[in-house]
Amino acid sequence: MVIGTAGSIGNTYLNFMFGSGSETVSDSIRHSIKNRTLYNRGYLSAIYNGTKDGFIRSHAENIRNGGFFSNFYKNIIGTAKEFKIDKSS
Repeated sequence: MVIGTAGSIGNTYLNFMFGSGSETVSDSIRHSIKNRTLYNRGYLSAIYNGTKDGFIRSHAENIRNGGFFSNFYKNIIGTAKEFKIDKSS
């Protein structure tokens, strides 16, 4: 249980730092701040809840894509193939 949780936190952290996780978190924060009156929250509460929800969404997206390392590897291989196709034209 602890090893699985540490792996999930590690993958989510890597996705946040080097992947697209920061975009997911910032979109969630922006949405939460924009709709804070709808949810009857203050500004700081909206930032906190947006950050928390953003990391949860980022983690779910990371799992759906197969984890950070496999997704990163797929992106690198896909980019190399695109360069190879483009040079042959």
